[in-house]
Amino acid sequence: MRKKSVGKLLILLSLVWLIIGSVPVQDGSVYAQDDVQLYLGQPDISAFPQVAVPLRAIDAQGAPVSDLSRLSLRENGIPLEYELTTVPLGLDITFVIDANTTIETDDSGNTITRREKVIESISQFAGQYMDANGQDRISVMVPDEGGEHGRFFIQDNLNPVPFAQAITAYKPKILNDTPLNEMLSLAIQRAAQAEDGRFPAVMLYTDGGQLAQQLDYAALVEQAQAAGIPIYAAILGAEADANEIDNISRLVAPTGGAYVHMPNADDADPIFQVWQTEANQTRIVYQSLQIENGRYPITINLGSAHAATELVLDLAAPEVSIQLPQTEFVRSGDAFDTPLAELEPTTIEVPVLIGWPDGVERPLTAVALLTGGPDGQTNTIVEAQPDEEGWIRLAWDVQSLREGGYELAVKVADSLGYEADSTPVQVILRLERPQPPTPTPQPTPTPGTAVPQPVPIVSTRRLVGALGLSLLAGLVAVVLLWRRWRRSEGVKGSRGEDVAGADNLPPANSPLANLQTRLLAALEDEQTAVLLPLVGDNVTIGRDEAAAQLVLDDKSVGRLHARIRWRDGRYWLYDEGSSGGTMLNFDRLGLAPRPLQDGDQIQMGRLRFYFRLGVEFEEEE
Repeated sequence: MRKKSVGKLLILLSLVWLIIGSVPVQDGSVYAQDDVQLYLGQPDISAFPQVAVPLRAIDAQGAPVSDLSRLSLRENGIPLEYELTTVPLGLDITFVIDANTTIETDDSGNTITRREKVIESISQFAGQYMDANGQDRISVMVPDEGGEHGRFFIQDNLNPVPFAQAITAYKPKILNDTPLNEMLSLAIQRAAQAEDGRFPAVMLYTDGGQLAQQLDYAALVEQAQAAGIPIYAAILGAEADANEIDNISRLVAPTGGAYVHMPNADDADPIFQVWQTEANQTRIVYQSLQIENGRYPITINLGSAHAATELVLDLAAPEVSIQLPQTEFVRSGDAFDTPLAELEPTTIEVPVLIGWPDGVERPLTAVALLTGGPDGQTNTIVEAQPDEEGWIRLAWDVQSLREGGYELAVKVADSLGYEADSTPVQVILRLERPQPPTPTPQPTPTPGTAVPQPVPIVSTRRLVGALGLSLLAGLVAVVLLWRRWRRSEGVKGSRGEDVAGADNLPPANSPLANLQTRLLAALEDEQTAVLLPLVGDNVTIGRDEAAAQLVLDDKSVGRLHARIRWRDGRYWLYDEGSSGGTMLNFDRLGLAPRPLQDGDQIQMGRLRFYFRLGVEFEEEE
């Protein structure tokens, strides 16, 4: 009787200590500082240089310690300031049922067996302590039918209702000896695979009497310690003797777990209450001082208790890639004379994917879109951060760009100073406008009337190259005869003499003034000129008859190269996105048009012109 009384007293004291330990520790609470056990998890560097280290501090009864005010932290031997945070992450529990011949024993004579009490205990956990939103993941390990291996009766259940229903259906085949060592090893392996930071643990229901013969304590404890898995236990039966308590203590104490004696189903509740606290993970958060890759020790101390882990840095530059759905883009207008700046679209989206090969996502401090094309290279600096999936969507401004090929690349820099460049992508930009309307037929010239020549015309360079010097000589002769006829009508040269009919010219600010406006096209020898009429107040110039009213048949001229337009009482010269550009008095036009004055020199490709306002230019003989 004395032996049983001592055993009951030890069990009672254990339960009292466990229940006390599950209550948050306040100043003045009695517990031995030297009995505190500290456990550190793997550092989380996803927000580096901020580091978060999971911390578990328990007392001698396996209950969480809440007073951590005297905790100290060192990184690579240097004391650092820190903050303690709590993160609700949930549980990952594996119940192990030792279904030996004692499992159907009725200890109290009330027709309730140990198996039924185990089922009731697990069901009570599901109903009162398990998270209803699927934050806890629960499994149940039992012996297989042959008694040689363990098997999962329930695995990875997240919903307490079907879990409670499933466990009530458990009816084991009674075995003399269960493969408990293998079952516990499998349960530890399963708990070591806990995801999303859940608190992992193994809970063993057993009578405890034969554990010394069934278990390889050293191997199981080493396996649990290496994985950071605490083992808890409930001793079944009306009483728990010293042998059973010793058998259980050798398993749970070195792993940071605890045990209870469970003559009734609700006697395991103190362990479930501890789990509820452990489901809210405590983390030590601090700013790392490390700037280079390597391995750095992290140590903590609380009184005489201490623990250590290691910060492993293997940082790398981000990965950057342009993910264009196509490599050819078209800008278009509604009218054949739509200005370059009004073509749509004016911007093109450039999707960029940012990846982190080291797994450490961090802010970007700079993002640049590099564009190379006909006008050289431009760099567009933007402020942008990738979304949750790593995408940045940049806007490429194409409003002033000419038709042609372009090379796109993206350069980024992150908060740790790493830089990365994407692989360049080649794209083509095309300009499209509707076909111009069919030109009105020109009247047939009559004697004494100068009628502008119809367009399109061909360039003098192409003319000389195709027909030779003889055709050029004929052209010069025609020009000279025509000038002589004009003189006979009273038209003088440009030396200030009277010009017949000058009083009949339209006012300079009249749109009709373009009927008297000419482009003087210089031939190769620049000794002879051909007059090109501008018919209308908006004349397009280019190589393609379908796109231009004034056609210049020379490969150096774009299909739609430029335009001359009457606006606000004067003529304006526009460049229409030509690859070779349009020069006005040796200056290249940009996106904005420039006004024309009498005598201005215009160059398109290899061809040179002189703008004359009012009457045609005549050279001296």
